[in-house]
Formats: sequence, C-alpha cells, structure tokens
Amino acid sequence: MNNAGKVAVTAVNEFNCSTVSDSVEVKTRALPAQPSIITENGANAYCIGDSLLLIADSEVNHYWNGDGTITVDSLWASEPGDYFIVAIDDFGCSNAGEIFEVTENPLPEKPTL
Repeated sequence: MNNAGKVAVTAVNEFNCSTVSDSVEVKTRALPAQPSIITENGANAYCIGDSLLLIADSEVNHYWNGDGTITVDSLWASEPGDYFIVAIDDFGCSNAGEIFEVTENPLPEKPTL
C-alpha cells in the first residue's frame, strides 16, 4: 500500500456472502534521511599497518554494513573494502547510505643508509 487513508477488508465465502471488517487508518511515514560516512580529514585511504576512522553521519539509529549488531557511531577500518550505513527510525523505516570505498595504500620501499 502506497497511500495513507482508511482501509477495510471484505471477506467473501463460497456462498457469495460477504462481510466487511472495521476500517483502520493507515499512515505513511517518510524514510529517515540517507546516512553517510565521513572521516576526520576527508580521506578514504590508509597506509598498510594503519587504519582509518569512519564516522557515521546519521540523525537516527544506524548500523554498519548490513550487520544489525554493529551500531556504534564510529568504526576503525583496518581492511580495505566497501562500507555503508543503514539508518533506521523508531518505526522500523530504513534507508541505506551510499557505499564508501576504503583503500589501503602500500608503503614505500625501506630506504637503505
């Protein structure tokens, strides 16, 4: 159902007799704002052996990478890959953010003296 309004259901039996349920008011709710991932310095990469702090920019409850158990406001990315947030409001309406790709940069060759 895509529209708000009153809804009732009609039941018809094998004798073509029918009865109508009481009506109920159905409300539509807007999705929560689309969340995003930000970093302190705007970077999306880190060097091997390091990590990158990802910060959730969301006005409602959220979880990381589709895992409903990871609900922290920030996350240290120590593996390259795609990260995303799903915002979920008090009514269970959800909205997924865009993918934030984290890359791992190689270290330069060790200098010799």
